[in-house]
Amino acid sequence: MAQSTASAILKDDADGLGVNEGKMTEDFSQAASQLVDKISQLKQTTFVGPTNPIFDELFALEKKCRQANDGASGSRLCCFYLQNLEDLRKAGEEKDGVPVISVGFLCDQLVVLCKKRGQLKRVISDIVKLAVTWLTEMKKEDKVEVIETLKRITEGKVRCAETHTYLG
Repeated sequence: MAQSTASAILKDDADGLGVNEGKMTEDFSQAASQLVDKISQLKQTTFVGPTNPIFDELFALEKKCRQANDGASGSRLCCFYLQNLEDLRKAGEEKDGVPVISVGFLCDQLVVLCKKRGQLKRVISDIVKLAVTWLTEMKKEDKVEVIETLKRITEGKVRCAETHTYLG
């Protein structure tokens, strides 16, 4: 179930989830699709960690999406990045005996993406929904850390009130 929910969030849909955040000034859906495909192909041949320069390109495009009010593309990029981190964390890949991705790092990235200046409500909502799908597969102590992070992110946000209530 979690995988199907994650797939639905990562899929580019244009319904806007009923959020009116201003008119989209530019459509980056094609550029987002190309970048996601490029990273996916790169992942098949090499290890793509969180410090890979390809993610600088992803964040540059995410910023353009945010500034142009393109919530669908921005959401897709942010959720794709976070899902990559979660997949690395679950795989338990280590570099020099240290896990590449810890739950603390994942939580930090959740906060960073949600607290960006001018971040669109749709992006925040989709990030929170994606992170909630991970909870069923986590160990108890990891789950508590993610829940606390999600509670901080959703606190005071009307669009995330239902999720905040669910977590709290």
